[in-house]
Amino acid sequence: MTTDESGRAAMRRFDIAATIIFWIAVVVVPGHLFLTFYSMIDSASGTNVIQGDFTVFWAAAKLALAGQPLAAFDPQALYAAAKLPTEAPHDNFLWLYPPSFLVALMPLGALSFPLAFPAFIAISATAFALAVRAPASVLPGLWRLMLVSPMVVICGLFIGQTSVLWTAGLVAGLWAMRGGKAAAAGLAIALLTMKPHLGLLIPVALIAARQWAVIGWATGFTLLLTGAATVMTGPDYWPQFLEALHSQIDRVANGTVLMHRLSSPYGFLRALGAGHGGAFALQLALTAGLVAMIGWIWSRRNLSKDLKYATLCAAIPLATHYALYYEMTLELAAALFLIRDGFGQRLAEKAWLLVLWVGPAPMIIYPTLLSTALYTPPIMLVTLAICLARVRRRLSADGGDGPAANPCPAPS
Repeated sequence: MTTDESGRAAMRRFDIAATIIFWIAVVVVPGHLFLTFYSMIDSASGTNVIQGDFTVFWAAAKLALAGQPLAAFDPQALYAAAKLPTEAPHDNFLWLYPPSFLVALMPLGALSFPLAFPAFIAISATAFALAVRAPASVLPGLWRLMLVSPMVVICGLFIGQTSVLWTAGLVAGLWAMRGGKAAAAGLAIALLTMKPHLGLLIPVALIAARQWAVIGWATGFTLLLTGAATVMTGPDYWPQFLEALHSQIDRVANGTVLMHRLSSPYGFLRALGAGHGGAFALQLALTAGLVAMIGWIWSRRNLSKDLKYATLCAAIPLATHYALYYEMTLELAAALFLIRDGFGQRLAEKAWLLVLWVGPAPMIIYPTLLSTALYTPPIMLVTLAICLARVRRRLSADGGDGPAANPCPAPS
């Protein structure tokens, strides 16, 4: 057997193994998560409410529907709205979102929890599926399959987090911008303000790429959505919101927030024993470097759009000190655009894509094995390094300043 034939045989074995892992994970991981959450149900009280991230959203929506949107910032009021036992600890049962997201959640507050939670999961999953459908349509069959049920998306859905929705909005915005649909791209980007701390690099990229129409639409939609939501919640919402953010920053600094759940360079350093001051200073230095890097890369016309998008998605969760493990959905988006750019042809590249597909699942299922703060930031840094290496090779090989061809592999 020749070297080429041996390599192709190894590729086929990897594809078969990856597919087997996929189907095992699709059955085992959701089943494990279902049993875990089912065991948390407070059956004695008959409320059928799980104490998870979505519970905060649902309780805040109920309070807003009752005409008490500011009560969402009171953990005890949230517990009461969710009909959870008041004696239970609620230090981390916090509402930390702008008014537009609260208003968007209000329809779910009219439903019972057993209906509202599946509805939120269905909305998030549908948004993600629709967002990745077009970008993934030209991918090889195996990678289309892997995008069906990546572990980080499953985990994000089962805890009721916003990371799946946020990533869907980002991918949809980038894809609309690629097609010259400035209004659609601006609307998608405006919706991302539900997690404003993740959006630092987006305006940098848009300005560097001179996407003035997208910036205009995004600004207009943001002002419209925020203004309408503020009318519904009242102007007093903003001081409470800013105070809640400040308190959360203090909790991160003093270690009240569980450090092992963070997925940022800051969290990585804190998990290694560094103090807040030193870890935060290094995080700020990295953030400044990422701002400069994204600005420079997005200003290059001789780079493929897919590579620019991949680099942005990979960099976003690294640019903030408060990113948690479910933010790794953004690394999945980076993988999607990397594959479109031609990544994944070699065995080592396929293996890394499998790592991204698995994401933080091992640490979520078995948290005693390793802290996510130690496990996930290196994965994100390596993914960003892969993007930067491809940028360097592309610029060295192409030269000039014209648009680059898209080396996306043909479908299989």
